[in-house]
Amino acid sequence: MNPEILPLPFEAAKLRGLSERLLQSHHQNNYGGAVKRLHAIRAEVVVYCVYGHEVGQSSAARLRHAGISARFLIGGIEDWKKAGRPILPKT
Repeated sequence: MNPEILPLPFEAAKLRGLSERLLQSHHQNNYGGAVKRLHAIRAEVVVYCVYGHEVGQSSAARLRHAGISARFLIGGIEDWKKAGRPILPKT
């Protein structure tokens, strides 16, 4: 399995007040880099964002589109922390 990196689902240049270069870089470094590393994962992946809305949901959908079994964390990392769930430090 070799996941496909999809382009941004919108025209970054048309977003007023945001840097097109920053958006493209963020997309490539975060989403693109993650997709490249996920080709070796065979188990289900759970993605999360802060509140469990558009970012987590769309990330999971894109991963599924790329052939990776993925779900998103309802309520995001904020609800996870409020519930007293474990958090590992960033490495």
